[in-house]
Amino acid sequence: MWSNYINKLCVVLSLFATIQGVDADTLHVSQQRINVKNDFVANLVKLQQQEIAKQSVNKRTRTGGYANYPNFYLEDTYFYKNTDRVLSVVQYEKLSPDNLHSIEVHLYDHQGRVVRDYSASYLPNARKAPVQTLISLHVYNGDYHAFRTFDAFGTRLYERCEQGDSIAMHLDEEAIADIIHGSSSVAKTDLYQACFKNLAETATEYLIPH
Repeated sequence: MWSNYINKLCVVLSLFATIQGVDADTLHVSQQRINVKNDFVANLVKLQQQEIAKQSVNKRTRTGGYANYPNFYLEDTYFYKNTDRVLSVVQYEKLSPDNLHSIEVHLYDHQGRVVRDYSASYLPNARKAPVQTLISLHVYNGDYHAFRTFDAFGTRLYERCEQGDSIAMHLDEEAIADIIHGSSSVAKTDLYQACFKNLAETATEYLIPH
């Protein structure tokens, strides 16, 4: 799923730095930012529970971990019944099952295409706030499937467009900042316009997952 890709893209460096011995709780984070992140997680958990309650689903459970934290979490993946579409993936710490480790929720249109997905992840040795919060908005324009990814504060982090199995375009936070500030011509290209037409440029409406 797309959020799995984004999780790997955005979390992997933070995770591995911390897993190899960096204590994330030593990093200064303002209480206001902590509250925003934790509220995002609380609302995402609520959304996941609401979606599970109103759908017919199957569940698959597995154990996972990291080099320094083997068998660290239990992972529940919920599928729409009789399909291979993933509704949500939730990980809990194996030794402390009340501790959420990560969560992702996928929402689909009537054609079964993902239109919005959310995720949040904690580091193994830091519970103050999630290290990552993500909101991805998707659009389908002809042969192109594109998405924009934001964090819980509405910062635009990543953009990607695919045509079939090929990557047509992808932009990181630095390239996006250039577009936003008008110092890049990428957004004026035919490809960019074809990919991202009708896709929201902000995530304001979705900062509370729904």
